[in-house]
Amino acid sequence: MNLRPYQRAILDAILASYRGGVRRQVVSAATGVGKSFVFSQIPSLMRDELPGQILCLVHTHELVEQNAAELRECNPELKVSIEMAERHADPASDIIVASVQTLGRAGTKRRDDFNWDNISICICDECHHSICDAYIRIFEAGG
Repeated sequence: MNLRPYQRAILDAILASYRGGVRRQVVSAATGVGKSFVFSQIPSLMRDELPGQILCLVHTHELVEQNAAELRECNPELKVSIEMAERHADPASDIIVASVQTLGRAGTKRRDDFNWDNISICICDECHHSICDAYIRIFEAGG
């Protein structure tokens, strides 16, 4: 794991905040800083604090594929699957990368396929979109 000093600082801040009781965090960084790479380090960094599944929500097809690839590369020992359009994630996966349009669609039954009690963390890529109704439906399903 070749982290740049500022990436290490981001991860250290996430971990310290989590250990301090902060359960909802936002990382804001410029384009090109490597945010996907940074959050791909979270499974190994926080394995003890977050032993369950990770749900990664993204809003475009390209980001689903990009984030799943990055998560697989950084965590080869973990099973990463995709929930998007015709693709259904293995509910037993360690990490599920999901399209918000698929999982957050009004009236969809796909949210019922998840055991929300097993999900320890939800990572929202491009979280400034997370105030939209589709995200809210997903958050409400997770409790």
